[in-house]
Amino acid sequence: MTLQPNARGDGLVLQPPNAIIEDAQRRIWVLGDAPMQIFAADGMFQRVVGAKGRGPNEYVMPIHVAHVNGDSLVVFDAMSGRTTVLDKNLVARRNVVFPYLGVRGAAILRWPDSVVVSGWIRTTASAGYPLHLMSFRGNDALPFRSFGSSDGKLRMEQQFEPTALITIALDGRPISIDPLQYEISVWRRDGSLLERFARSPAWFSKRSRNTIGGPVTAPSPMIAAISVDDQGLCWVFAHVPSRHWQRAWEGVKTRSSEVAASSVDFTELYDTQLEILDLGKRRVVARALLEGRTASVLTGSRVVLQANDAGGNPTLRVVPLVLSR
Repeated sequence: MTLQPNARGDGLVLQPPNAIIEDAQRRIWVLGDAPMQIFAADGMFQRVVGAKGRGPNEYVMPIHVAHVNGDSLVVFDAMSGRTTVLDKNLVARRNVVFPYLGVRGAAILRWPDSVVVSGWIRTTASAGYPLHLMSFRGNDALPFRSFGSSDGKLRMEQQFEPTALITIALDGRPISIDPLQYEISVWRRDGSLLERFARSPAWFSKRSRNTIGGPVTAPSPMIAAISVDDQGLCWVFAHVPSRHWQRAWEGVKTRSSEVAASSVDFTELYDTQLEILDLGKRRVVARALLEGRTASVLTGSRVVLQANDAGGNPTLRVVPLVLSR
């Protein structure tokens, strides 16, 4: 299934989105620059939610949408300084002050008292840690514990690095992975470490250099997404250089000293290496190479792949994956 715009072109997704989320009604939300775009379960564009800005029902950089109490949804915005609770009609009903502009992900353990947030929060207690347990019960979001695989020391280079990716295990424990290093951490609900599982396959044998490469240099690998299926297996999706990654640079002048990100075709740059792990037995169950860049992972072992169609236009395909044993 491919996400389809309408006849007027509403619903076109030209740039890699921040996230793609499926809600309890099986609507697919594409989060990029505001407004947020919603597609039906069959992939057809339905509507937009909100507008770009900082006023009521406006958003700057939405990064996550999650189902909470009843039919309500909560929108986490990385740049507006707030989260917004929507009712079943997608009307904004409540805002929580959220002044942490380095946040890039969130996972709800128990709303509104326990939410894991991923990002570099620059406060005395939180700086240097990539993960934070936060409460959204009051008018202001409050971190009550910061944790992660780092040592808690704030380094200059952290502001340029992607933050940890998060998913939730079947037993409700948070699981995180460092996008630049193939290292999975399983945490207790209080943020203490339960276990850690590191891998160094040939295609990701050391910490990623976190670069997109150049016309004659392949891009670095990077973990793109992590999820847990209904059997408790951990699915890891990593961006690796595509077989034709050089095409990504065809629109770039090779003599240029500076390159605009918009001139690089990211859909041609990466394919996706998938590994399915049994963390309890600490082994790889299966692996596969998928054509296209992973934009997101949905429930039911479905991945959203971004690739160019035959005409060179970027598309978002929802691909179901089946593990055969």
